[in-house]
Amino acid sequence: MGKCYIFNVLSTVMKTPWRTFSERENQNDLLSLIKNFRPSKDEVKRLHILLYGPVGGGKSTFINSVNTVLRGTSAIPPHSRIYLYNPTRYKNHSIRRERSKEFFPFVFTDIMGMEPDKNGIHVEDLILMLKGHVRDGYKFNPCSPLTDTSSQFYNPNPAPEDKVHLLVCVLPAHSSSKLNFVPFSEIPHVVLLTHIDVLCKKVEENVMNVFKVKAVLDKIKDYGGKLGFDENNFFPVRNYCRGYLQQNENLDKLILITLQHMLNYADDFTHTL
Repeated sequence: MGKCYIFNVLSTVMKTPWRTFSERENQNDLLSLIKNFRPSKDEVKRLHILLYGPVGGGKSTFINSVNTVLRGTSAIPPHSRIYLYNPTRYKNHSIRRERSKEFFPFVFTDIMGMEPDKNGIHVEDLILMLKGHVRDGYKFNPCSPLTDTSSQFYNPNPAPEDKVHLLVCVLPAHSSSKLNFVPFSEIPHVVLLTHIDVLCKKVEENVMNVFKVKAVLDKIKDYGGKLGFDENNFFPVRNYCRGYLQQNENLDKLILITLQHMLNYADDFTHTL
């Protein structure tokens, strides 16, 4: 076995990957599947995916990375660090198809982190959001939830596509903060493990080595034990950020694999509504 270091701790590169994928899952096939994806339930025109997690975890950067992979361009500036200091507004992020006025049939929402000391989103707002009662433009107030049902931002009769179809907890691999998650068991839940390059130089050299690095598997087991998530619910990703002037095929593939699973989970859930 090869060796690499994680913060001066020896990390093993395994001969057998701890997770494998079909040989058919090459970049072009994955990209084609997602570009041709449509929700299978007629009443649902688009899937709604909600990202949450600690500040700086990579929520908005992941959305930007998906945009980069699907359109070949970056259009959503990372902004997650403002959540600690300023209230934010409820905003759905749609991704426009390349050279088209149409959008992909899924939207992302990234919300304020589940933070202590009243810096995070109010739990009542979260419940309303999951059930589709919150409209675009609503300004979150950690101390005061949306209680006025006559407000322009309150949706009294949410359609199936207004509801959240998948919860995504975004956690950085180097996080030392308290782990929090949304306890809403009815909605499928996955975890994105970001900043995986800090765990091992082999991952930094080639992101597809992530499935051979024991340090990544150990981190997933650690977080999974603390949060009560199965290992299969974790998806390690490396986002596009400063330093990437051109697209990287391996980064694209890892993001596409993750996105494909997210869409499948969300689509399956729509049939329970």
